[in-house]
Amino acid sequence: PSCRTVPRIDKDLCTACNACIMACPVGASQFVEDGEDQTSYIFPNNCCGCNSCVEVCGWGAIKLEAETAEA
Repeated sequence: PSCRTVPRIDKDLCTACNACIMACPVGASQFVEDGEDQTSYIFPNNCCGCNSCVEVCGWGAIKLEAETAEA
């Protein structure tokens, strides 16, 4: 198995400020509807691992988590 880190957004901390979406060079971070709210979501398969979203999030809503995948 291989392991990499991917950013995950805590929906309770996300303010949908758009910073992570603007910072992502590959468009992996996008707004999604969550009931009546909008929140950001990072599509792990599109993520290039640059961590720009983590660095620009002023609310601490984005953390890196290990993702394991079978080779």
